[in-house]
Amino acid sequence: MKPDSYVAEFQAALDRTDPRASLSARLRPLLPRIHERINAGSPYSAILDDLEGAGLVVKRRMLESALYRWRKARIVQATTSPAPAPLRPTPTKALPSPDVQAVTGRPDRIETPADLRKIRDMKIDLDALRREGEASRKLKREQHAPHTKNPQQNQE
Repeated sequence: MKPDSYVAEFQAALDRTDPRASLSARLRPLLPRIHERINAGSPYSAILDDLEGAGLVVKRRMLESALYRWRKARIVQATTSPAPAPLRPTPTKALPSPDVQAVTGRPDRIETPADLRKIRDMKIDLDALRREGEASRKLKREQHAPHTKNPQQNQE
């Protein structure tokens, strides 16, 4: 794409948003395309210039912050949202443990006082819960830094 086409693409997306909305709200629909461009190697300065050409003046720090929040929400959504809902609700687990389920007796929804009693009577295996937490933290670390070849680079 030519630089002018990026500006036109941003302008078209901005035209679909409410001009009275906050800067963050107007930037939000553009974030997936901005993310693609950054992954393709476009510098932030070029993206900021294109945004400014489309009529949206954004500081680099705000763009970086908005991208961070968008990526984080996307990761959380990908790990917690199940596939399209089947006809019958099925119990879901965030990270299933092959050995033992950390919390047993957890209701799917809280709709009646009986569901609240189930929550009160839940059995919690703290060791399995710890393993689930470690696994989820490891998964998040791998998703946030897959591009680094040396794991010690993340610690410095």
